[in-house]
Amino acid sequence: MTADERRGVILDIICARRYETIDNLAFELEVSRRTIQRDVLHLSLRFPIYTMQGKGGGILISDDFRWSAKYLSSEQLALLNNLGSKLKGKDAEIMSSIIKMFSMPKKKENRQ
Repeated sequence: MTADERRGVILDIICARRYETIDNLAFELEVSRRTIQRDVLHLSLRFPIYTMQGKGGGILISDDFRWSAKYLSSEQLALLNNLGSKLKGKDAEIMSSIIKMFSMPKKKENRQ
């Protein structure tokens, strides 16, 4: 399994379970804890994944993120924001709802 394939599996697992520990992922994927840590760091640069240390800690993903959902790219979001700034009234409200519905959820800060 390549690193990209493994990261895809990790993302699938975290999205399905919403929470997982590094030890469980390392065991399931038969890699070291350090490999999982590097993979999670890599994924956290693109997805709303964060970690918590201590009792009850682990790897979590934003509650409103769904891997199978389609999100706007940064270019698409910028274009819609630009167009939306020129709209008024009901049209502005509709554009705002579209942007909110299809924007990637904001990433929470790491709680390490």
